[in-house]
Amino acid sequence: MLKAAEKVATGKSLDAFTRTRLAAAGLGEQELRGIHSQASQFGGTYENMRVSGSALWHDGELARIYDAAVLKESRVQVMQPGAADRVWWMDSELGKVLGQIKSFSIVDNQRHAGGAEGLISAIQAN
Repeated sequence: MLKAAEKVATGKSLDAFTRTRLAAAGLGEQELRGIHSQASQFGGTYENMRVSGSALWHDGELARIYDAAVLKESRVQVMQPGAADRVWWMDSELGKVLGQIKSFSIVDNQRHAGGAEGLISAIQAN
């Protein structure tokens, strides 16, 4: 996000995929310019990793929007299964026992392959 904010602030364009992902996270061009401004002032590099310093930003609302976008993106990347990602039979007592070990592979396949096809391939693969 910080690289994208830098690109927008310096007048470079973002590809359609990046623009769409940022928009889904609630970040438009105005927010990205603000993020770049605040991150340039309060952020830096720590152990070869860019940090925003959002806790120090003067614009608290922008910091909240940025932090929420980072959290949302990290949940997608880390694959934290939510209630909607679990299959119905895993809610019963027997399903909890049977699905305890299989839950990650089922959720992973459902998110990436989509619905029943993902569930079937998860069961067949394991």
